[in-house]
Amino acid sequence: IVQTAPVSSVNWEETKEQIAEVLPSLQMEVVLKVDGDVTGVVKRKGDKVQEGDVILELDQTDILRQKKKLELSAAAARDQLEMARQELEDKLADLSDSITVTQNTLVEIEQDYNKMRNDYDAGLISQRELEMMEHRIQSVRLELDSLIRKKQTLETNNPVSALETQWESSRIALEEMERTLTYYQVKAPASGILTKMPVEEGMTLPAGSKIGLIERTDPVKIRAQLTDDLLALVEGKQELDYRIPGETGTGKAKVVYLAEVADLATNTYTLELEAPNPNGKLKPGTRVYLLLNDNGQKRVIAIPSPAVLHDDGQAYVFVLSGEYAEKRVITLGRTRENIVEVTEGLK
Repeated sequence: IVQTAPVSSVNWEETKEQIAEVLPSLQMEVVLKVDGDVTGVVKRKGDKVQEGDVILELDQTDILRQKKKLELSAAAARDQLEMARQELEDKLADLSDSITVTQNTLVEIEQDYNKMRNDYDAGLISQRELEMMEHRIQSVRLELDSLIRKKQTLETNNPVSALETQWESSRIALEEMERTLTYYQVKAPASGILTKMPVEEGMTLPAGSKIGLIERTDPVKIRAQLTDDLLALVEGKQELDYRIPGETGTGKAKVVYLAEVADLATNTYTLELEAPNPNGKLKPGTRVYLLLNDNGQKRVIAIPSPAVLHDDGQAYVFVLSGEYAEKRVITLGRTRENIVEVTEGLK
């Protein structure tokens, strides 16, 4: 049993349409940060990638050799610093001990001197013996001052500072080498589809080479340029309907930006929307129609939605001509309930 239905015109809410361009919601280039020979290509053009996925690998032989040298140099600098610090601690400890001994000696000598003064006053010793003791006290005091100055100089000047600088420089160089090593695994800077990837294994690439382009296509961005009269139909709206040429049904897109000032060159206002695209029907580089209602009515040709068939992206129907049905290519418009508008191909 074949059902047929007459082509008819119906009242349809007048809707102004504005053509709009479908764009990726994000485009990010993959750029090499180091020179290198490509040893492995992990992702190819058209592959979906997640942020952090490895796209390709570069030869690490030379960089690993340099890292080993830096590790040895850093270890040697650390050992020298530890030895110098220990020597400094030992010197400071020896000076502290010497200062303590000399201070105790000075105290004992001063006590002997005071006793000798009493003996000198009593006529028991000569003035020469007293003067010799005074010279001895002066000598011990000078020795004590010298020891204190040496200790202060070691504590203030820090004789191991040069070695500390050398060790810090080696440590920083090693950290930089570790970071550079991560660049030899080229990773995706964002999630999306790898739309460009002109690299093959064995190629030698310089730093700064743009080796790929990642595009995020879910959601997508829809951009249109509005004239003054169309701007009035959009202002204040949070979302708009759109339709894909040649397909039935409509989708919804969220308004994310509407220019307040017209472009001086085109005298139009930029409108940007964001639309979910889980099934990938919205292709970047293609166009859709934004539906801008103005509350009017007009007569349009409409047919039942099940009557529409598709072949290689073309919509068509079978039209009864006498006893035969002939294939007729049509252009679709809007969809409402179970009927669809036909803008070209039927009368």
